[in-house]
Amino acid sequence: MNLVRVWQWWTQANNLALFALEYALFQLWESWGIKPDAVMGHSVGEYAAACIAGIFSLEDGLKLIAERACLMQALPQDGEMVAVFASEALVTSIIQPYAQVAIAAINGH
Repeated sequence: MNLVRVWQWWTQANNLALFALEYALFQLWESWGIKPDAVMGHSVGEYAAACIAGIFSLEDGLKLIAERACLMQALPQDGEMVAVFASEALVTSIIQPYAQVAIAAINGH
């Protein structure tokens, strides 16, 4: 069994399933009369929230999530990620000599 192929399948299936679950939960809550004043999400949840907010259709949301999964699968398999509890300036100065290292997100401003 090719583990890379299994991982690629899992990434796509996971993204689509998570989006579908989040959208379905919204539909369930809406059927109970629960209507949010605002929606937000993280990662796949951002796409579900945008779809629920009417930014794009369910069909377009599914297409975007499928494409996102394909793009994620195309990333190098040997990459790594860490969470660092330090200022952006400090981290930037530390990683400056390493061209292959980058800050992907800054949280907590």
